[in-house]
Amino acid sequence: MSRDRRAERTDRPVRRLGEALSELAADLRLDAPDDVAAVMAAWPGAVGEAVAAHVRPRRLHDGELLVEVDAPVWATQLRYLEEEVLRRLGRKVRPGVVKSIRPVVRRA
Repeated sequence: MSRDRRAERTDRPVRRLGEALSELAADLRLDAPDDVAAVMAAWPGAVGEAVAAHVRPRRLHDGELLVEVDAPVWATQLRYLEEEVLRRLGRKVRPGVVKSIRPVVRRA
């Protein structure tokens, strides 16, 4: 590697990647990466295997969890289960991280 391409030393302190990503997410008004990861990991346990097989979380923004469903019937089912799923996610992640769930039907 040539001397020109080496990273120059700066006076900025070294930070953990997670801290830098959290700060960037806040600057961009995105949900905290740790919260997003926790919600995605907790999803199967919050909805159960049967629902998780047909409903996948895709994005968390301002407390709204966008989920992709295989068919309209799963969107309907999720609307019936929404309050319970929100409670379970609150217990597994942190209350208030997910405030609503918006299902969208996957295009074939």
